[in-house]
Parts: sequence; structure tokens; C-alpha cells
Amino acid sequence: MAGNRSTIGVIKNNICYLAHPVFSIYSAFGTVALKDYVIKTVKEFLGKPMLCANLPSTARVSLMKKNSENCFVLHLLYANPIKRGGEMDVETAYSGKTKSIEVIEDLLPIHNIDVELKIENTIKSVTLQPQNKAVTFTQKNGLLTFKVEKLLCHQMIELLKNG
Repeated sequence: MAGNRSTIGVIKNNICYLAHPVFSIYSAFGTVALKDYVIKTVKEFLGKPMLCANLPSTARVSLMKKNSENCFVLHLLYANPIKRGGEMDVETAYSGKTKSIEVIEDLLPIHNIDVELKIENTIKSVTLQPQNKAVTFTQKNGLLTFKVEKLLCHQMIELLKNG
């Protein structure tokens, strides 16, 4: 797909070229259109991801393998950060420059999160922890799918391997 015009990058063999410092530009200006183009390019370059979940862009997902317990642990994390403050010269007893910070003032629940995970191991159970609540799941052709009914800040999910 070298030179594919539907993306902002050029993909050749196992290398993706981007013409501009897109991550710095996005960091400085927060242009949503640029973010969308970068995501499209990365998805095209990497192919279908190992893990998909219909979460907001500020959510975080991590998967850890616990060999000692023959399981995987999936962490879903979401909070709605709000930027407070800004850069300003302060000339008081606390002289210097201030910077903005992101704070979490409210925790908003997210409902009906669909999770898809490519996994070679056969999974025998999916359990929300620490609630110890079983979750209905399907696994077919190396794809594990399940739904998390509610996420409030953090949810740990134990995927117990068969054998």
C-alpha cells in the first residue's frame, strides 16, 4: 500500500513515514482532524489491533499476563480529566511561572463496554474483580468477546486460562 492517499503517511514494507511532526503538532494544537488521520494511518499500518474496546479516547486499557496464576488481567481505566489553570507569571511570595494541570473532579460511569481480544489461549472464565462476578463470554477462532456492563473509574477483569 505504498503511497496510499487515504492516509497522511506512506506505508512501505514495515515502515510508516509521516511527513510532519504530527505528534508534536497535535500536542500543541489538539487538532481532532489530525488525531483522526494519525489513528487511521496507525491502524492501516498495524492492521486489526489485538485488543478493542468501545471506550472514550481518554480511557486506558492494559493487559497483563500472570504466569503464576495461569491467567491474564485486563484493566479498564476511565476518568474525565479537566484542564485547570494556565501559564502565568506570578509575582508574589510564590514567584515564578504557573502551569496548567489536569484534575479529575467527577467520576462518570460508562455502560455496555464491548471488549474484543485476540488470544491464542483457551479461556475458561472471565470474572470482574474484586467483585468476583462472572461475565458471559464467547471465544471463537482466537477471538474472545465479552461485555462489561459498567465501568466507574477502574475495572479489573480476570481471564482464567484453561489448563
